[in-house]
Amino acid sequence: MSVGFRFGSRVLWLIAAALLVGCDGSARYVGTWRVDKEAAIEAMDSGLQETSEEFGPLGEALAKEMTRQLVAGMDMTLEVRRDGTWRMTGVVMGAEHVRSGRWTIAGGDLVMTGEGTPGIHARIRDERLVVDRAQNDAKLVFAKE
Repeated sequence: MSVGFRFGSRVLWLIAAALLVGCDGSARYVGTWRVDKEAAIEAMDSGLQETSEEFGPLGEALAKEMTRQLVAGMDMTLEVRRDGTWRMTGVVMGAEHVRSGRWTIAGGDLVMTGEGTPGIHARIRDERLVVDRAQNDAKLVFAKE
């Protein structure tokens, strides 16, 4: 076997290994994400259908205004680390919040767990990270920094 052939096959193996790293889609989640206020308001507004049905147009308008005020005063950053850990820091309504834990990929979703954090799911849609907080129907939308 020639030296050139052995070298070439090693290069091919290295390329194949590099392509397989992150095949579960995790590489696209890794990085620092900051809340996208405009997209978060749109996502939360779209979930207000029940409010409109239950309380009418006035209730829906009030809920939308409350959402806008809440999001306007919000500043959140989510760091998804390559080592399988995550950390979310932010200020909501003047109070500082910090959460952290471990993450995995399940069914293409980023699943974050930690103390007091029961499996929060997130998925990338249109270059944004949409965090679905099913326990209260709230959605947070982040843009990668």
